[in-house]
Amino acid sequence: MNIVVLGDGTSRTARRMIKFLHAAAGGGAASVAPDLLPAGAIYLEQERLILATTPCGKGVFNEAMLDVATQTGADIILAHQGRYPIPEILDEVTFTALVHVDSDPRIMEDMVLYWLPGDGYWLLPPGPAPFVELNADGSRVSFCSPFVDRLERADGVDAAAAKMIRATRYEEAF
Repeated sequence: MNIVVLGDGTSRTARRMIKFLHAAAGGGAASVAPDLLPAGAIYLEQERLILATTPCGKGVFNEAMLDVATQTGADIILAHQGRYPIPEILDEVTFTALVHVDSDPRIMEDMVLYWLPGDGYWLLPPGPAPFVELNADGSRVSFCSPFVDRLERADGVDAAAAKMIRATRYEEAF
């Protein structure tokens, strides 16, 4: 895996979550993200994507995300993983995504991760809004859902949660 070493100021859980998201986004070359974002954030410059994780609630890093997106032109995915050592068991993991829609940065909060074989990883909004795909090219905004009905959506969210739990619980997982 081609990833920058995450050191002081980053919890083991945060490091594992970043590794998980990095792999979900294709695992491209990464460097340290700008300082305004949480410790351990990585920047996939070629894919124009920044991945970060925090135990803080939504909204705390929105202004910083807008500043960094203006500097870099990158989309930003921020996982809110809670304060417990294994995300998604006691704390639901939600995501804030800053994506560029028609070149304008747009922040979408309370997104959940979705995964099914053949569909890959997606961030799903809580209501009517675009969907965000994570792939080897970084991120892609789509106005078409990756699922056909609410049952498939639930299956994909459950599958993604299971993958997050495995990835953050065991070093070799994922």
